[in-house]
Amino acid sequence: MISDKTTMSAVDSATYTSVGQTLIKDGQVGVVVLAGGQGSRLGYPGPKGKFDIGLPSHKTLFQILTERFFKAQMDAHDVTPDTTELEDGSSVPVIPASALNCTMFIMTSIENHEETVQFFKDNSYFGGQESNFVFFAQQMLPALDTNGKIML
Repeated sequence: MISDKTTMSAVDSATYTSVGQTLIKDGQVGVVVLAGGQGSRLGYPGPKGKFDIGLPSHKTLFQILTERFFKAQMDAHDVTPDTTELEDGSSVPVIPASALNCTMFIMTSIENHEETVQFFKDNSYFGGQESNFVFFAQQMLPALDTNGKIML
């Protein structure tokens, strides 16, 4: 009987992890976040990525994604973050420069681009550096059918 659930062997898992960590160490990995939507359906008046999804930590989607991005790099380099205290008394992680060789590309919309970029600045890039991020706004073009006519 063939199972409809496929599991990865421990050997395969170790191999893929090793290859992935090597690619991360070499700066050959990037992350793309599609963040063009507003949070209006959530009852939130800004970019969805800024929305507090109700976790006890009150972390936003942007923070969670960014922390995972940095954690993968720190794990690959076998380092841990330092922390620094901000003027308001809160502390933020500071990711060691040796673990910051990958880029996160964040696609925004024209409506939320500036607010998204400012959010990352206001949060000290969640411990990273501005150079780890590329923000770009998606283009607004009409949809065309196969004959080149504008679709309504």
